Amino acid sequence: MKRFISVLLTLVLTLGVFSGLDIKAEAYNEIDGLRFYINERTDYESYGINCYEVNTDSVVIPSEYDSVPVTMIESFSCYWTETNFSVCIPESINHIENRAFGDCKTITEFIVSEENEHYKSVDGVLYSKDGTVLIRYPQIRDEESFTVPEGVEVIADYAFTYCTNLKNIYLADSVKSIGYWAFGETAYYENYRSSTASTLYNNGHLIEAKSSLRGSYTVEDGTKNIATCAFASNDYLTSVSLPDSVVSIQENAFAGCDKLSEISLSNGLKTIGDGAFSGCDSLTSIEFPESLELIDRNAFLECMALESVDFSKAEVVIGEQAFWRCSSLLTLEIPETVISVGDSAFADCESLGAISIAGGVGKIGNHSFNNTAYLNNSENWENGALYIDNILISVKEEYSGEFCIKDGTKQIASYAFNRCDDIESIVIPESVVKIGDYAFWCCEKLNSVNLPSELSVLCKGVFSHCVKLPYVEIPESVTIIEDEAFWNCNALSDLVIPENVEYIGWSAFVSCSSLQEIYLSENVQYIGEEAFSGCKRLENFFVDENNPCYTSVDGVLFDKTVETLLQYPGRCEGIYRWYETSYEIPGTVTKIGNYAFGYCYELDNVVIPESVIEIGCFAFVCCRSFKALKIPDSVIRIGWRAFDNCIGLKDISLSKNISYVSYGMLENCDSLETVELPSNIKAILPSAFYYCDNLKSIVIPYGVTQIDYRLFYQCPSLESITIPKTVKSICQFAFYNCENLKFVFYGGSQADWDSIEIMRDGNQWLLDAKFHFGTDGHTSSGWITDKKATVNAKGKKHKECTVCGAVLETKTIAQLKCSKPTLKTIENTAYGVKITWGSVSGADKYYVYRKTSSGKYSKIGTATKTGYTDKTAKSGTKYYYYVKAVNEAGSSEASGSKSILYLEDTTLSTPKSTKSGVKLSWKKVTGAEGYVVYRKTGSGSYSKLTTVKGSTKVTYTDASAKKGKKYTYKIKAYKSKTYSAYSNAKAVTDKY
Repeated sequence: MKRFISVLLTLVLTLGVFSGLDIKAEAYNEIDGLRFYINERTDYESYGINCYEVNTDSVVIPSEYDSVPVTMIESFSCYWTETNFSVCIPESINHIENRAFGDCKTITEFIVSEENEHYKSVDGVLYSKDGTVLIRYPQIRDEESFTVPEGVEVIADYAFTYCTNLKNIYLADSVKSIGYWAFGETAYYENYRSSTASTLYNNGHLIEAKSSLRGSYTVEDGTKNIATCAFASNDYLTSVSLPDSVVSIQENAFAGCDKLSEISLSNGLKTIGDGAFSGCDSLTSIEFPESLELIDRNAFLECMALESVDFSKAEVVIGEQAFWRCSSLLTLEIPETVISVGDSAFADCESLGAISIAGGVGKIGNHSFNNTAYLNNSENWENGALYIDNILISVKEEYSGEFCIKDGTKQIASYAFNRCDDIESIVIPESVVKIGDYAFWCCEKLNSVNLPSELSVLCKGVFSHCVKLPYVEIPESVTIIEDEAFWNCNALSDLVIPENVEYIGWSAFVSCSSLQEIYLSENVQYIGEEAFSGCKRLENFFVDENNPCYTSVDGVLFDKTVETLLQYPGRCEGIYRWYETSYEIPGTVTKIGNYAFGYCYELDNVVIPESVIEIGCFAFVCCRSFKALKIPDSVIRIGWRAFDNCIGLKDISLSKNISYVSYGMLENCDSLETVELPSNIKAILPSAFYYCDNLKSIVIPYGVTQIDYRLFYQCPSLESITIPKTVKSICQFAFYNCENLKFVFYGGSQADWDSIEIMRDGNQWLLDAKFHFGTDGHTSSGWITDKKATVNAKGKKHKECTVCGAVLETKTIAQLKCSKPTLKTIENTAYGVKITWGSVSGADKYYVYRKTSSGKYSKIGTATKTGYTDKTAKSGTKYYYYVKAVNEAGSSEASGSKSILYLEDTTLSTPKSTKSGVKLSWKKVTGAEGYVVYRKTGSGSYSKLTTVKGSTKVTYTDASAKKGKKYTYKIKAYKSKTYSAYSNAKAVTDKY
């Protein structure tokens, strides 16, 4: 009994930690008689609402708060509220926490917006949108009877609790499960409690057995479900027999039944729920029926007397910790019908000394047999490895050098090589068909591994943090690459994603910093977030043109419609012939995806078009070369931490149409000194300016009601802040270590300031500053010139407060217009027409213009250096080019023009040694008159071998080649006196 209580407490704590909520509570608020507080959800882009007091007969849940969407009802704890009230749920709500309305006693009806895609109300009763879950019946209703509609499959926890008028509840045949205390404190339930009946049934559901029930009990024929906690904590029940009609035993159904020594399971049973028999200390053995599909997590947790289990008939999934701490379990046979064994399923079964696993068993989880007698018996280990039949369970961390897995091994369990830091190579036999999650996680010296040809899935994190692994040949049989499969494999430089791969998971190749190119076949249907983020040397994505979901444009990855930019390749350090360090997003793009430009360290500018509406989370994280960025007014949403760690960013112009500053949006922007927040912003979410070391001053827009948690945390240069009268609360650590904060300009009076709810932890620097009341900020002077602009340098000017002398704003004065540049060279290259020009003093960038013989000049690109490669040129066309220098003052006059006939480079196929000589063949080049063949012998220098005339003549036989000599060839196309770049080089040794 005590153990069951501790298990329940553990579950409550688990729900508290993993329920998707931020545990930080905000200040209390009141709207139209509803008192509530707001939490940021862990997506940091929406709020959850917690209602705790009602003083109105109609509660309307707000759809947004301070312009941030309210998407979740976390709790509605109104136990002591005596007012009868209805609840209106808006379209924005996409999640209602389990038991959210469990404490309410006076709700008259639920009214759900017809536009809500997740919930609905029918005659005042709250359901899921598809009608399969009855969430809550209003407590204040005159009806004495209610019939659950056909189609409802789940009666949620507390669904009818406190409905004191309900004497009869009729369950539909479709109902499959009934939640905890679903009928508690109803007239229906109280009639049962006062009756002599030992158990409560309703249409095939055994809802509850009284705690006084003793000895043996046979469940009635026709029963299909044993409800949540139905027999829980019964101290007298010794045996239970279930009829074959029972298909499910729900969570904690028999938990804490200390005396239960025998359970006869139904031959039709399909599921045993979470914790169903946990803490049944007298249960000694159990045989699972053939029909069973799931033994859920914790199902037999701490059944201390359990000695044997029989899975021989069941095709079943064994959940996490399902038999954890069954300390009397002696032997275990897992047949091939078992689909999978969850993490820690048999962990701490200290007496378990004999284990057998059939070869066809599905995935074996992490620590499934940890701290068992079998695992602790040194005689079961072979050369530092533990096998159970043909499954490799674990390898000792101290193993080093090469490890050869035994022939005949079928499966490598999850985490089998976890932290085997000194293993350098692993030889896997062809017999292996499954490799578990994180099997080679943190094998930091692993540099060689082969994958067997029958693998279909590369599981989650399988090679995560194998930092020295340079190459992995993925078998053609693989169709799925799961999340984190190659996370931080930063030596992985040569990778081919097979044609059959359909799914690439979240962070699958994140921080694979040596990858250079990615080819995606037509079969790829899904690419998870951040799949290729942090691949800093990645030059290009290539996507098969027949792929229905994705495409690449100039090496950048987009969705098929080119409306979402998914990933810009890192192109780091300029080492792959890339002159551009800026990028102009195509005008079709409406969304910049999560992590789209993440970790593009060398990119110093991105031009965002007016078509963009949304910027995703982490979209520009660690773009450390940015100095300035303009967000167009078309953007209405910027995701959390979008510009985190843009350490060089000094100036950002935000869209006037964003309504809130997202969580951590400018976190760690070390160079940012000031930022102008748009006037219509109503909320600034936590950590927005966290660690902005050089931020000196800021004005909080009128309408913002809260200065949030850690908003200016570690902003030691912050000298002044303007706070509007609308602010009602300041959260803890909002101004932590703002040690130079001198001036606070507050729009209200001293009395207004004193009414603000200020959490004092971490805010002493704010409270110690000098306050100016009744002002919206500094009184600004006009511009004061510090340095005049010249043709070669920018000037500088500033504004200062006429009251306190603080510098409020500084700006550079644009330098005078540049002189025109001089074109230097123009040539055909392997990537297009390359032009160069002389540097122009004071130029920030250069515009490149082009035309054909019969066309007009148009701008084709922007460069920040003195060179540009026109990759859109078409072979056989003559082009004219000129350049303009550009700075803040505008563009210069045009340079002189240069022209060239563009000939693309050809591709040389592998030469063949024949009896007639070395035979060469190459790809035809549009517009060419002929081709020049070059040759070198051994390690010597290239020299012209011959000229092949005619554009269609694309073969040549080198009859002068000599037997045994190694020759290397390459080709140029030509027309008149214009030549293409060299083709690729190919070598051959003449055999004849």
